[in-house]
Amino acid sequence: MAGPLRCAWLSSGARFRMTLLMTERLSPEQQRIVDDEVGMAERVARRVAQSLAQQAALKQPQSRGRLEAELMALRDEIAEARTEDAAALLAHMMRTAGVAAVDLPKAQGSVEPQTPYFGRLRLDEGGRKRDVLIGKRGMIDREAGVVIVDWRNAPVSRIYYRYDEGDDYEEELGEQVREGTVLVRRTLTFSRGRLLRVRCPAGTFSRRVGGIDGAVEDWVALTAGDRPELRGGVGIAARAPQALRQGERRLGLGDEGSRHDKHLPEITALIDGTQFDAMTQATSGLVILQGGAGSGKTTIALHRVAWLAYDDRGARAPERPAAFRPEHMLVVVAQRQLVRYIERLLPSLDVHGVKVMAWLDWSKAAVARVLGRSMRRVVDDVPADVARTKKHPALLLAVRTQLDRRAVEADDALAQAVVGRPGADVLLSRWAASTTTPLVPRLRAFLQGALVDLGLPPDTRERARRALQRVHDKAADVVAEWEELVTDLGLLRLTTAGPHGVDDGALATTLAHARRQVEEPPDLGDVDDLHKTPVDDPGPDPDDPTQAFDAHDLPLLLALQLARHGALVDAHGNPIAHDHVVVDEAQDLSAVELLPLVATAGERQSVTLAGDIVQKVVFDNGYDTWAELEEQLLPALAKRAVAVEPFSLSYRSTAEVVAFARAVLGPLAPAVAPQAVRSGAPVELFAFIDTGEEVAFLADNLRALMGREPQASCAVLLRYPERAKFFYDRLAEAEVPRLRLVLPGVHSADGDSADDEFSFAPGVDVTTVGKVKGLEYDYVVLVEVTEAMYPDQVAARHLLHIGATRAAHQLWVTTSLEQPSPLLPRALIQEG
Repeated sequence: MAGPLRCAWLSSGARFRMTLLMTERLSPEQQRIVDDEVGMAERVARRVAQSLAQQAALKQPQSRGRLEAELMALRDEIAEARTEDAAALLAHMMRTAGVAAVDLPKAQGSVEPQTPYFGRLRLDEGGRKRDVLIGKRGMIDREAGVVIVDWRNAPVSRIYYRYDEGDDYEEELGEQVREGTVLVRRTLTFSRGRLLRVRCPAGTFSRRVGGIDGAVEDWVALTAGDRPELRGGVGIAARAPQALRQGERRLGLGDEGSRHDKHLPEITALIDGTQFDAMTQATSGLVILQGGAGSGKTTIALHRVAWLAYDDRGARAPERPAAFRPEHMLVVVAQRQLVRYIERLLPSLDVHGVKVMAWLDWSKAAVARVLGRSMRRVVDDVPADVARTKKHPALLLAVRTQLDRRAVEADDALAQAVVGRPGADVLLSRWAASTTTPLVPRLRAFLQGALVDLGLPPDTRERARRALQRVHDKAADVVAEWEELVTDLGLLRLTTAGPHGVDDGALATTLAHARRQVEEPPDLGDVDDLHKTPVDDPGPDPDDPTQAFDAHDLPLLLALQLARHGALVDAHGNPIAHDHVVVDEAQDLSAVELLPLVATAGERQSVTLAGDIVQKVVFDNGYDTWAELEEQLLPALAKRAVAVEPFSLSYRSTAEVVAFARAVLGPLAPAVAPQAVRSGAPVELFAFIDTGEEVAFLADNLRALMGREPQASCAVLLRYPERAKFFYDRLAEAEVPRLRLVLPGVHSADGDSADDEFSFAPGVDVTTVGKVKGLEYDYVVLVEVTEAMYPDQVAARHLLHIGATRAAHQLWVTTSLEQPSPLLPRALIQEG
């Protein structure tokens, strides 16, 4: 075979057809719009430069010293001035003090000159017209004709996100209702301070640079056929695919506008009206944000953090404590690779100090706080049956059942100890009246106060104290309670009920594993010290469960502590609490794992869950829908969750990629198809006879891509780590530049360790599909999409969908000529 079998797949229908962006000259009306925006951009640039210069001067010590000296001189002059001159001197002094006290702090919140704003409105309110620019930070200089408002500072930004050009609006601004018409609504793209693109109903206009030295430039209109308009800013959506010559196929769409930093596009301008409403939901209770890949779930969840922090600062009285403090907010992600990504996103929203942690790291830290010195090591690997059983939602019922047992023990112990003795009736009546108090605080209240306050006879008081103390010591020992929970067959049998119930075999495996966990280590007795530990003893097996927890025990330990104390508290009784909690990729966490996070949000239970059931990579969490998850959490919720209407627009991937990803889901695809906001290159399939030919093909094209587009990001995705390592080693031998293997704990052929984390830098990442969930790349190559790697199974469909939807611009797929995956669209295979 001379080369690979190649075929391009274009789904039918106007919404999913391939459209190459072409250009045409501007009409006079379009030129007027461009001139208007260029003039505004220049005016803003001059004002921002002037502001930066003033701020730099104010920061100089001599400037501060001059202002202070002037204030001192004015004070002395007022003291000696005539009565008729004092008023003017006092006004002068107040203006000078205002410069010293107000101007300098403004320097810390100035407009970013590289991307000063991303939106423009022209509003008509009863004949009064005004221009408002929407940016990440505000600046108001009406004399210069520059009004930039912070997108979070809200009424005008609501108009930008909710209304289109030509719409009439009615919005409550402060205590007033304002009515008007949106005369102009435009989206602007800046790069390095230069206006590059203008989007409005009249079209999309782009600055084009030409000439040998780039000195010649003009503006052109982009034409893309009939497609939904993207509301974009700086970033991947602003980079349009260049038209290819007839018959030309290559990986990559050109390097115009590509970013050196792959962490952060200008995302604020991507928010549509539905997302804006979701972001500004009520501040109390559980909010569930759901939508397909690239629909903006994470973006909106993080903007919700920024909104809560900013809105709280603006709404509360100065003397009232802050309700949403960034340093007391928490963002939890299912996998560690997303931590760095989100840590870089939040500062761009002007939110600093928010803690971002992977769920496993947070749960380990929380359990360590709860147990103190009783903390044990945590093993990573457990049998699948053990994981499924310990994550089953019925274990939350088991925790409550065990607690009820303990409460009955306390009732019985106290009654047996004091019945028939002086003061018993008063004591038992007081005890019965305290049932609404969580068990451990209830026991402590009696042990530390009530037994004395009731004036009981010493003998009755002592008998009651001993009885309650025994129950208290048992209930407060979370490790002992956990040991009982995971080895009690009666409690574990609760997990056999319901559609996700485990079978007897799984129960037997779980019991055997748990008994190993709780057994004492072997006693060496009187063995001579010389023979206790041989010199070549490698030490304990890191996967040995003896006297160890596993990852699935951590939420159970937290649930036990929560049930007994009524709140999640540490070993010293201090609350483990957050003002707001965001859980991203929540579909990969069970109700057992989510419960402690909800509990840390206190009485408000201000929690945002963002996720997509279709993108799950963990299949033993005990639910298939968000409604099931809510029912499982319901006993712990103060009120029903707010389920936001699923986001239907896909901002990340092209229409061709979105259609392919939906096709591989088959019967798992949601009823409502996502709508892509742009079209691009076709999804292409390349079939090979052997792996050597496949490697050579990939190496040639990846080298060419990195040569043409040195700032591009590309993911080469395999199903399993071993295959990812194999392809990385072969591509490294072929000298593909900027090649990285991202697989924790794996070594490449040259002995170097693979990267544990994604760098988000330009280049080619070779990794597995399961590692890239939540991330995005300019280009994605799904390698070895064969029947052996992706059979017709639920997990394979989910993983293939996840891998495809990491692509922002272009997707290639490689397969075997003889055994392609049955999940590939039939039309894509038949066209070859």
